[in-house]
Amino acid sequence: MQRFIFLLLCSFMMPWVAAGEEGKPVPYKVGALKMEGLYLKPTKPISPARGVLVLHEWYGINDHTLQFSKWLQEAGYHVFVADLFGKTKRTKHPKEAESFVKERMAQPEQSHAIFQKALEVLQTEAKLKIAQIAGVGFCFGGSSLIDALRRGVQLPAVATFHANPATPFPIRLQEQKGRLLFVAGADDPFIPKAAVQQLIDESFAAKLRLELHLLPRVKHSFTVAGATQMGHEHHLPFEYSPEATAEAKVLLLDFLGRSFQ
Repeated sequence: MQRFIFLLLCSFMMPWVAAGEEGKPVPYKVGALKMEGLYLKPTKPISPARGVLVLHEWYGINDHTLQFSKWLQEAGYHVFVADLFGKTKRTKHPKEAESFVKERMAQPEQSHAIFQKALEVLQTEAKLKIAQIAGVGFCFGGSSLIDALRRGVQLPAVATFHANPATPFPIRLQEQKGRLLFVAGADDPFIPKAAVQQLIDESFAAKLRLELHLLPRVKHSFTVAGATQMGHEHHLPFEYSPEATAEAKVLLLDFLGRSFQ
């Protein structure tokens, strides 16, 4: 139950921003499920070309996801914002979000297929190989990336922010050649210490180069503007930290630069 509550609270009820205003909407399907992600092409791409697959929080693609993705685009990366729920599934309401969560958790194989399809879309749109792509995820999106690593997906770089590493699928990390940047608040009650230690142990066993940053005096959803107000309204330990967000961005750009060398 605690795990489910964490997943449900991983995002904020922000309005969906029209994809056409931010980039190229890309429809794709997983079985009968229709998805729509967003491809952002850099105006000044870094050389050689690199891509980032961005995985959203639990309320679907929202302002926070798009703003962070736009920042990565401006840094020179090809970006694909994956749709993990379905084209029409963006919400402001916890009850509806709860149904999204239950559906994903009830169909783990479909969830992994959605991730794999999104990765393929970025490869196609940006004409990149897997070795040129990193994954960045927030909360549930970050947990989904860690799950992908546990399933043996090989990416040169994966970065997660305020994500619970205790994914619901007890698959041990396969031997990995890439890196994992794990950034969370030291005062985030949704990040169990035991789960962090398990991730450390698994990373060592899998030869995964883990870079762990637990930021002091930082709480859950620290990268999300508006988190503090949301926390007050719903009596939850959410708190936006512009300082921690700035630090996380510095860590991420440095991490991506080193991981692709």
